[in-house]
Amino acid sequence: MHSKDQAFGLTVEIKLIDSSGNGHCIVYGPALATGDAEAAAERFAEDGRLMQMQMADPGSTLTRRYSATGLPFAAEMLSYGADGVGPVVGLVFAGVDPASVSPLGGSAQTTTSTDSASARTHFANAVRFCIQPGMSPETRANMFRQAGFVTRSGDYSDNGDTTLVFATPDGSTEVEFYYGQMPEHCFGSSKSLGVTEASEVLDQVVPQLYPGYTRHVEYGVDNPNTGKTPTCVRYEDPTTPIGYVVAVTAGENSNRCSEVGSSSFYHSSRV
Repeated sequence: MHSKDQAFGLTVEIKLIDSSGNGHCIVYGPALATGDAEAAAERFAEDGRLMQMQMADPGSTLTRRYSATGLPFAAEMLSYGADGVGPVVGLVFAGVDPASVSPLGGSAQTTTSTDSASARTHFANAVRFCIQPGMSPETRANMFRQAGFVTRSGDYSDNGDTTLVFATPDGSTEVEFYYGQMPEHCFGSSKSLGVTEASEVLDQVVPQLYPGYTRHVEYGVDNPNTGKTPTCVRYEDPTTPIGYVVAVTAGENSNRCSEVGSSSFYHSSRV
């Protein structure tokens, strides 16, 4: 349990997810009026930047209650009054798998590791979440959050256009996800995997989601440091000449098949 008293009359209390799967982040204090707590809960729910929420029955003990949708655990935004404390507003969580929560603190190796196995897992999640069919934008965004990606930046327009940049805590993988009035796009990059390793990840993920897609291989120029030939794979829908494609290229904003120590993936319709 962590709490921080602020000079301006508010206290922030954070209970990290424990073995019970429960946790919360709440705000209270003499500077918080009942109307302010209710308004804060309403604004958070309407904003929808972290998760999509729907109004729920507050019952007799709450003044506002909003429940998250599309999550494998319970998350609610609440406002209420507590004896001896006054108005309270905040997020509460229940039923979270403790193994899915990234620990805070720990050794530098835990928080900054970019070893190959970890980088491959992050990259595989990025590919899977981006290309998985039948997902609403909100559900797709929450898949990243549940897997430990953090929202590094967000651009929200009044017309509904939204661009989110997700990154793993170790910085090895980054994803840009757009949705709104134009067709969705979701693509990512790895600072730790070269194109050959990234292609191996595609070989694991794409056939699971798109069985029957045709695998194509492009070979780049031999890497002088290793003597190995870079391999870039591309998967295409064989049923139509303007079909879906998922592919790997080199990183550093390059569309080449070369080993530069980083890589990226994209998916789109062929035109």
